[in-house]
Amino acid sequence: MKEFLDYDQKYPDLVVRLVQFFKNNNKGEKKIWEFCESYKVPKGEDIIQPIVVGKICDRLWERSILYCINRGLGLRTNDSYASLGLDQDLYAKYPDLINHRFNSIVYGFEYIYTHYKKRTIPVVVKTEKGESMGTCFKIYNGLATAKHCLLDGKTVGIRGYSKNQLQSFNVYMSENPYFDLAFIETKEPFVYNEGIPHVLDDVLVMGYPKVACFLDFCTSEKANISAMADLRLTPTIGSIAAEGEMYMATDLPKLLLITAKIRGGNSGGPVINDEGYVVGIATGVPDGQGYSDDHVGYGMAYPIQALDKMLNEQNKVQIDFMDFPYDD
Repeated sequence: MKEFLDYDQKYPDLVVRLVQFFKNNNKGEKKIWEFCESYKVPKGEDIIQPIVVGKICDRLWERSILYCINRGLGLRTNDSYASLGLDQDLYAKYPDLINHRFNSIVYGFEYIYTHYKKRTIPVVVKTEKGESMGTCFKIYNGLATAKHCLLDGKTVGIRGYSKNQLQSFNVYMSENPYFDLAFIETKEPFVYNEGIPHVLDDVLVMGYPKVACFLDFCTSEKANISAMADLRLTPTIGSIAAEGEMYMATDLPKLLLITAKIRGGNSGGPVINDEGYVVGIATGVPDGQGYSDDHVGYGMAYPIQALDKMLNEQNKVQIDFMDFPYDD
């Protein structure tokens, strides 16, 4: 992040320390230059630059995390702000989560993409008809994905995991055929931020679409949440007399409609808001019996809370896993 001189990588706790520095500074006694002098940089690094800290303060001011007392021009050395500070007990318990949230707010989706790219993993599905792609990502104590990414394949490989590892993990899916979520319990500890999605939230959608001759295209697309559906029509197959009949699927979680098209391999990827919180899991547009809304140019996602609902069923399934075919 050249605008911030890569401070997000060099000094991951800087933003939180800044909020704490200006706690109860309602009279404006503390200035940016004092913060820069007080922040201990690693040996050999230059002192924190006031003009960069000023830009960080502006982002926090926009989100009402800091309150401006005095803001000047130029080097910003005498700028002064106030804040309510942080709950120190909470910060002591969850420092990584709180640093990640504040860094996401300040440094934006470029930082969020970098943070989640190493946690977003390609899935290769091999069938008799060929090969397709999917996506999974680390959350809770395992890997979340779309159910069809696993069920559509004859064999499934996930980057970074051997066949033997995958076959030793519990895999959970809903018994409801229209609940397109799955979870692979790897029992790896993973620190994550989970949020509640809201209509008009700005979000980032990440995944691995199928691109000829390439595997490492982890795509990201900025979008916003356009709507949340409480009920939706779902196609079902019955007797010949009832073929194609539509009914209201009231036992399914809400779906998010987002202004980013979910393409093939993007299914199962995370949907992340501008505070760095995972708010959803991408899924394909439901189709069947010739029914499809794919032409509308939107994407679908489940709220992340739907994963809890699915896991509560404790429905274990068997998947035919393989070694990831493109690991070195």
